[in-house]
Amino acid sequence: MRTDIHRESKLKPEDYEFIGDIVPMPKYQEGGLDALKSWLAWRAETEQLLTTHGVEIHTGRNRCDHCGAWFDWGYLLSHTPSGKVLCVGNVCADTRFSMSNLDFKRKQAAKVRAQVRHRRGLFAKLWTWAHDHPEELKVLNRWSKTNDFLQSLRSQLRRNGTLSDNQVSCILAAGERAEEWETKRKAISSKAILSEYQGEVGERIVIQAEVQMVRGLESFSAYDAAPRYITKLVDSDDNVYIQYGAWIGDKGDTVNGKATVKKHSEYDGCKQTVVQRFLHTKAK
Repeated sequence: MRTDIHRESKLKPEDYEFIGDIVPMPKYQEGGLDALKSWLAWRAETEQLLTTHGVEIHTGRNRCDHCGAWFDWGYLLSHTPSGKVLCVGNVCADTRFSMSNLDFKRKQAAKVRAQVRHRRGLFAKLWTWAHDHPEELKVLNRWSKTNDFLQSLRSQLRRNGTLSDNQVSCILAAGERAEEWETKRKAISSKAILSEYQGEVGERIVIQAEVQMVRGLESFSAYDAAPRYITKLVDSDDNVYIQYGAWIGDKGDTVNGKATVKKHSEYDGCKQTVVQRFLHTKAK
């Protein structure tokens, strides 16, 4: 933001005179070599003029000396009282330097009034919606930080002041699902704390556990055509086992077998025993 005589609070459009255009470099196909040479000569003269009399606020010649934005088309304006030259983009030239301060202030005041009216109307809509849908509002405030769907609805409500009937009808159901997911997550987290490492690395151990999760793994190797899975098992003492490799069983199956401890790891605060070469004898 400018702090010199050209700053907004001191700006007087009548003190500036037009002395030239700022145009982008022409394409060779449009004007040929002569047009390019003419533009380079004009550019050299402009550079000399700005070096001598320019306000030197920006390093680039295609940045507006009023707002700082980059532009393709602009104007060279001479400040009569100081003799300085400014590079002004076409937008600022049309919306600021072409009108008097009184017209500009009126335009700014009209814009502010429109914003105030919009905010008052939006606040009235929000208040009415909150008064008519107290339970839905509680759900949005409760779960919008952890649920992407409810967060998007809350954002639309703040932006528009209301929601459609279909959107409102989904809020309570989405809140119930979020509550169920949170209950399940807490239950799993509380059990995960009880998990302990089993066996020593390289040791062959006996496992009797329930398959809690099975997920297929993509293989990008031409030599590994057989399907591979990541399987999570939990025994009766809430100890967690992870196995990468062949299929062991479906979710909910009880598996008995022997496996070799590959390593001990921790994921999300849960101690996991990673096993390999799992030879299961039965899956129910």
